[in-house]
Amino acid sequence: MLLDGAFHLANTLHDAFGGKLIEQLRSRSPDALAYTKKLLHSTWSRSPRWAFCIETVLQVRLMTGAKHRIARTALLRGEVPEFAERRLS
Repeated sequence: MLLDGAFHLANTLHDAFGGKLIEQLRSRSPDALAYTKKLLHSTWSRSPRWAFCIETVLQVRLMTGAKHRIARTALLRGEVPEFAERRLS
């Protein structure tokens, strides 16, 4: 049932935005998307101060990661970054 709801939401978003949102998300670093999800889940019921602290830690991890270097290098060359699949750990 939950999967059906998620599938319906994805189809609705795809129809509403013509797939632009999905394509934009696909072009992002898999780590950035994962950290965004982690930030949302970690701070949903926390204070703004706690949320800011968690966001700072996650941004430091993201900015020092390999995928950020890939994105930075590709964008400096005027290319679209190509990311490897994200490995779950």
